Amino acid sequence: MRGECFELHDGKYKYKMCPFDQCTQDGTNIGKWEGWEKDGKGNVNYGVMLYSRGAGCWQGPNRSTRVEVKCGSKNEIVSAEEPAKCEYAYVFKTPAACTKVQEEHEIHDEL
Repeated sequence: MRGECFELHDGKYKYKMCPFDQCTQDGTNIGKWEGWEKDGKGNVNYGVMLYSRGAGCWQGPNRSTRVEVKCGSKNEIVSAEEPAKCEYAYVFKTPAACTKVQEEHEIHDEL
């Protein structure tokens, strides 16, 4: 996925994610790759990608994006929202996040 970018048009904005690089909203930087989310004990959660140090918000923090990575049949951003001022949340589906059991379940769900 490195070197690839994925887009979602929600009718109002164009969201883009280039894994391990950056996220944008209509060309505005909403976060640069920071790393994988960690729990309170420092254990890495490979189900959440963090992007920080995006463009500054007027009277707010620099933009940041949290990307939840889920199992899916293809690489795609399935949702994007701004749950708090200048803080974005994407859901990204990819076969890379699937286990063998999940892959079989997804195939049966699609049938």
